[in-house]
Amino acid sequence: MTTTSLPELDALLKDWQQKIGYISQNLFELYELPTYQRLMGEGGMPKAVLTGETQHQVTLAIGDLTQLFQLFELLRETIDRAKSLRSQIPKRGGDGLVLEIMTLLTTPSILLPQQLVPLQSRDLISSSTQGDSVTAEALLGRMAVLFSRAKNIVLGVDAAWNQLETSLIEFQKQAVPILNELTALLQSAPASVPIAIQQQIDKFQTEFAAVHQAIDTDPLTAKNSLIQQLKPSLDAMTQHLTDLAAQRNAMERRLDDALRGMGELRSAHQTGLVVFAEWQDKVLNLPVATLPSVEIISELTQWLHRLSVAYQNDNHSAVHVGLTRWQVQFEQTMSQLQTATTQAKRGLQSRIELRGQLTAMKAKAAALGRSEDLRLGAIEAEAKQYLYTRPTDLSAAQRLVCEYAQILNCR
Repeated sequence: MTTTSLPELDALLKDWQQKIGYISQNLFELYELPTYQRLMGEGGMPKAVLTGETQHQVTLAIGDLTQLFQLFELLRETIDRAKSLRSQIPKRGGDGLVLEIMTLLTTPSILLPQQLVPLQSRDLISSSTQGDSVTAEALLGRMAVLFSRAKNIVLGVDAAWNQLETSLIEFQKQAVPILNELTALLQSAPASVPIAIQQQIDKFQTEFAAVHQAIDTDPLTAKNSLIQQLKPSLDAMTQHLTDLAAQRNAMERRLDDALRGMGELRSAHQTGLVVFAEWQDKVLNLPVATLPSVEIISELTQWLHRLSVAYQNDNHSAVHVGLTRWQVQFEQTMSQLQTATTQAKRGLQSRIELRGQLTAMKAKAAALGRSEDLRLGAIEAEAKQYLYTRPTDLSAAQRLVCEYAQILNCR
């Protein structure tokens, strides 16, 4: 071994001290990782229960880290001994100590922990254990391999957990509102949720719990496709809510149309009552159709109100059936009302038209020089008696107007 100067020795010791500092820092940062603490059950975190490939890899990593810590202690003890010897070197001389320090740092002076030699690898006089001696540099190389291997496993689990748990959280954000809405429907209006959807909810919750457990226990094996397996169940539940929303919208439109129609029916009924009253006052012959009664209009109004309340209570099935029946009754009532009102208006209009015809024919008679015609005068007087008294006998008035026209048109 060549002679080493004290400055060279101090530089070598400083380099090793710096390496010890780097190793301590890197190990500390690895141990401080939440994933490492979760795997080891440290830092106040419960130890993760692992299965499958993740359990296998983490077991290897723990073994590597355990060995790494043992080797680190050997290296640190060696550097500490070298530092202690350096402090004993006098200002003059001390070549023996320098040589001892260099021997510690550069030769295979570090004895590795004893390892069991398998029986099949021993001969008759072999020891059951063996331990190699290595240089500090070689020891550092072994430590680097162990650290890299363990770090890659821990960071691999960390990345898998982060990715999968983030994906699961995002998926859960989509699922929770849908599950909450369906659960609320099951409590308030169970009839609106078919058995198939109720079974889908149970299936989804069971599958979600299984996926969550798979991610917790074996993230290295779990893939995003595992989360995507939940999507069909979520899609089925989402589609049901979409269909329910469409049904609600359609029901709302039907109810709105019914309310508008009911308002139109009440208004038309009020008009019909006025027209019918005038008809009864002015025309003797009543129409065949009669107005719907006030009670029928009131019954339809109350029926529609009950359907609206049922809709607010999410009893959509009953509303659908009831609204269909209500619509039939409504249309029949509206038809009856329109027929009766039309007939009454037609009768009133006929009375007015007959008056006009009689006036027009009287003017024609005067133009023809027949204003003094006794027969026409008698018919006119009788017709006026009908047309200008209440109620008017339309049949008699029509007959007299026709007779007046026939006589006037005869030369």
